[in-house]
Amino acid sequence: MKKYKIVSYLILLLSFKLYAQKSFFNYEPIKIDKIMAIEQQFDSKEIFKKKILFSGKSKVDFEQPKIYERSKNTDFGTTEVEYFYAKKDSLVKEIIYSWKAKYRSNKENFFNSYNDQFNKIKELITKENGFPKSIDSQIVKMKNEPLGEFYKKSIEWDNDKFAMQIILVYSKETGYVDFNTNIHFK
Repeated sequence: MKKYKIVSYLILLLSFKLYAQKSFFNYEPIKIDKIMAIEQQFDSKEIFKKKILFSGKSKVDFEQPKIYERSKNTDFGTTEVEYFYAKKDSLVKEIIYSWKAKYRSNKENFFNSYNDQFNKIKELITKENGFPKSIDSQIVKMKNEPLGEFYKKSIEWDNDKFAMQIILVYSKETGYVDFNTNIHFK
């Protein structure tokens, strides 16, 4: 009996080591059944939502995504991670990392904190993957209904394995913030 416990423990430890993710972001395609081991490293909890329709560019037939919340993340704050995977082979094709905004009365400081986080994420991704397609990410003023006047900042990486984009959208009028990082595996 003791022998089986030791073997089980070693197998479990080996599976964590095999699928250990060194970075906050996953830059490699992976099967969906390996995601739990990665998310356990971040002390994540799986969350369940009603049916989600995939809105990405891919023509792949997707299963309902696996969604985790990384609430104890000290580097980037609470993060929701969605793994979109193919029905055919269970391979993750798209990952979306989202930061949920909580409205604050000081809208300018609110934007500045997300802008600082955007820059911190950009630095990490650049360190791990090299320079992005466009070197400078400027804040662009735009107008749209129902947001009215809003600001958008984005930057992209593109290589043989994946296309990646960080997007920050902010409306001073409403305090609306949409901030996420998308990775699409080729």
